[in-house]
Amino acid sequence: MKVPLSKVFLVVSPCSYERRKIVDQIFHAISKQENEVQFLHRDLSEGSLKLGIEELNTLSLFSGKKVLYLNGIDKLKKGDLALLVEYVEKPSSGAYLILGSASSKGLTELYSKGKKELIACDLSDEKPWELKNRLKKRLIDQAAHSKKRFSPEAVDHLLELVGSFLPNLEQEVDKLITYAALRSDISISDVQLLCSAQKTPHLWELVDQIVWGHAPCKIEGSVDLSLLLPLISQIKNQLQYGMTIATLLARGVPSHEIAPYLPTVKPASLEKLLSPARQKSVRFFKRALDLLFETELMAKNSGFDPGWILDLFVSKLHLLKSF
Repeated sequence: MKVPLSKVFLVVSPCSYERRKIVDQIFHAISKQENEVQFLHRDLSEGSLKLGIEELNTLSLFSGKKVLYLNGIDKLKKGDLALLVEYVEKPSSGAYLILGSASSKGLTELYSKGKKELIACDLSDEKPWELKNRLKKRLIDQAAHSKKRFSPEAVDHLLELVGSFLPNLEQEVDKLITYAALRSDISISDVQLLCSAQKTPHLWELVDQIVWGHAPCKIEGSVDLSLLLPLISQIKNQLQYGMTIATLLARGVPSHEIAPYLPTVKPASLEKLLSPARQKSVRFFKRALDLLFETELMAKNSGFDPGWILDLFVSKLHLLKSF
């Protein structure tokens, strides 16, 4: 006996590649449930939400049930989002709707009003260790699909070399599977031999270079929203710390009395912040935060390449430092 599936699914992930992989898995599950399905894909930056909902509400006698994938709902305006929420509350019984989003910000009403019908996979607030454990399992499963055992030590080393960008990781595992040939195991020595370092520096290193460095920071390798959005958050913290320090120093507060104003900053980190923050004015930090806010809006609401958005911010911030 088949268990009825929900009619509405939501996939939230800053990585567009992984988002589409999860959508494909949902579509596969629906295809196994239904005798015949028709898959439709519409990017909301290119089409009309109203048209998509009309398609869902229009039953077809010949092409089977429709499965509509609407990507980019985090970019919807308030009126369109209200229209979507209204549909999700009472979805068509003759169709399936899959929603894709890079962020869960602004989707509170969709979650609350659609909770009876909505199945959500939200990876937007995933902790670094949660991401690492999930990627490890995914890569081990990828190797197992080709009847290869990927040792945990080898997976850990691959993540250290390549980072958490899923397309690169999957490409490296495919290379390792081919290299292993008739062997059943993929070892850490295989990873050391075949896989070169592609990983960007640690997040805190990037933030330090971007905010406090004297030269523009050029990030090598792929940049995607899964890197850009956490990076923006950490840069914001550093700039806010800097503005607090600069404001207190401008008011004549001695540097050794600043710690109580920043209780979440460790003494060693505060000591490191004092010198560069002392060299900047309060006006610099205010303008830098305004620039970062514009960058965050662009990252979440535009279709521009994340790498280009980051390069633009870094260039503007470096120019700001020059004045």
